[in-house]
Amino acid sequence: MTKNRLAPTQLALLLILMELEHAYAWQIKKILEKRGFEFWVDIKKSIIYKSLGILEEKMYISGIKEEEGVKLSKKNYTITDAGKTALIEQIALCISDPPISKNVFDLGIAGIQFLTKEKAILSLEAYLSNLNSNIQWFKSILDQFNNIDEIVLTDPDRVLAGSKVTELQKSKSLYIIRALFDRPYHIILAQRDWISKFLLDIKNDTDGKMIFTED
Repeated sequence: MTKNRLAPTQLALLLILMELEHAYAWQIKKILEKRGFEFWVDIKKSIIYKSLGILEEKMYISGIKEEEGVKLSKKNYTITDAGKTALIEQIALCISDPPISKNVFDLGIAGIQFLTKEKAILSLEAYLSNLNSNIQWFKSILDQFNNIDEIVLTDPDRVLAGSKVTELQKSKSLYIIRALFDRPYHIILAQRDWISKFLLDIKNDTDGKMIFTED
């Protein structure tokens, strides 16, 4: 029987509240932005407030109302014991049995024969260019992680992955934070290799084995 999964934003909120003793909604949003969570979940203000409400209904968090002057939120949120138990189960579920990602790119490949050969090549080359840009970005971040000791000496105020390098260097979670960049980097490398091979197959198809729309 499949266990009920929390929505990604709800899970992200529990992660932050598990780490902190308490926090306001606006503080949680700032931390999510600082750590780049927008790459993985929807962190728009409306979604965060809606998710906090759902977590309260589930009794996974408790929101205590405070004075009117608190910016963007009248509630100070803490995670409950039930929330901690649920979070631990959800983390294990995410790692052991992650949902299969649905990618519209695959739908595009399924219909690529309806393009002209030239349009198919141009479209794939555009995607390849984007992948190469992303690879360079991830590589620059990972290079900084690999040289963090030197950076701390030469540029201690530098911010990396949303935190000062001096804080990261001391963090027990340093290798976990690095892994959050290392994994997508290697996935994109694999995507680039696949696109490059597929492009080569199309370009080398001079016998019409692949059927494209006529120009």
